[in-house]
Amino acid sequence: MSEIQWGTPIAVYLFLAGLSAGAFSCTALPGRGDAEGRGHASQHTIALLIPFMLAVGIVMLIWDLGQRISFWKLLINFRLVSPMSLGAWILVFFSLLSVIWAIVLIPERFRSLLSRGPKWLSRLQKIDRKKIGFGGSALAVLVAVYTGVLLSSTAVPRWNRILPLLFLFSSFSSGHALEFLINLRYDAPEESSKAQPEKSRLQPYRALLIGQLLAVLAFLLLTSLTQSREVLLHLITGGIGVLWWVGAVGAGILFPLIMTYRRTPVWVIFAAFLGELAGAFIMRWSILVAGKI
Repeated sequence: MSEIQWGTPIAVYLFLAGLSAGAFSCTALPGRGDAEGRGHASQHTIALLIPFMLAVGIVMLIWDLGQRISFWKLLINFRLVSPMSLGAWILVFFSLLSVIWAIVLIPERFRSLLSRGPKWLSRLQKIDRKKIGFGGSALAVLVAVYTGVLLSSTAVPRWNRILPLLFLFSSFSSGHALEFLINLRYDAPEESSKAQPEKSRLQPYRALLIGQLLAVLAFLLLTSLTQSREVLLHLITGGIGVLWWVGAVGAGILFPLIMTYRRTPVWVIFAAFLGELAGAFIMRWSILVAGKI
């Protein structure tokens, strides 16, 4: 594939697509709902946010593509070996499933309103949520990996193949961070008290952060071996380097990772999860910008 110089809207798209994928998997994990399988309030909120985030991300993608290539042509001219064409179809199917997921998880008090609408809405509510969750989670993994494949295949310079793995860890850890943030909205204790997310949810989040940190180190190592010295220096030094180390690595990985080992005030937990989300965006933006210099 020919090399393409992506703009900042693509960084927004990569971030929102990855965040949507990670958030979907979090809401679909076993044990997230109640005994009747209806889901918690945070699940409902996240399920409604996912289609919105995907829509904004797709708008950013179409905006950045401009006259160079049309999004609809990627769908019509399907090419299995093209990361952009294959990714576009994966994104479409995932977006459709995310809408169905939002309808399936709609709170009980709003279901009577849907019954007044088209019959297909009522049929969607009867779909087994476990099947939708499983299918959506599988597509979520593909979406998260695809964002890295897209960038490593088309960006200038061509980044190494660790990017899909790095973006996979980043997407799923940021999805957990979004879930924790929304849980604070519904289950927040007093600001002065100390708290920590549930251990059963904290352990996979911690593992994702550690995996992300190791992927960052592998990415930098392989970049130093496969790219010119200037390419790596553009990413880790200067203004972009400050954002990379302080934002992507510090706020996005190390700060929330340290927080998982301590009981801290609620505002610190809030800052850590918010930093994780900001760091996930900064990581993608830094890689894009450093690749263009």
